[in-house]
Amino acid sequence: MRDEISDLKTALLREESRLENIEDLLKLLLVQNMTDECAALLEDLQKVTNIYIFFNCDEAKSTSSMNIMYNKKAYRDSAVGRQALMEQIIKENAARKICIRAEDMEAVMSAVIDGQPTDASKYIKYGAIVTLPLWG
Repeated sequence: MRDEISDLKTALLREESRLENIEDLLKLLLVQNMTDECAALLEDLQKVTNIYIFFNCDEAKSTSSMNIMYNKKAYRDSAVGRQALMEQIIKENAARKICIRAEDMEAVMSAVIDGQPTDASKYIKYGAIVTLPLWG
């Protein structure tokens, strides 16, 4: 039974189902007397954290202009990861690959270091920060 549940979890994650749908399914399985297996899987799913990716892009921030093969780094949602993301943004700005107005730099730093890093995107011309879930 544990293998079937594991296969189901893998299939659902592969389909990139929303977390709420997976939790609902696990709660249903829990009701069907699979308490231990479902509780463990539910606990695993609640460990989802975010990673952030900085993309160079066009002014409109179109997804077609965001190239994962060019921007290859992902940053964990941790103090070290956020600091590294901020350092990348500063480096890109200094190299004039992106444009951040001097008066907006404090708002960018605040969003990246202490807030929601994706909020900094509105201050960055030719750059964007995207959030992705990290499972496990």
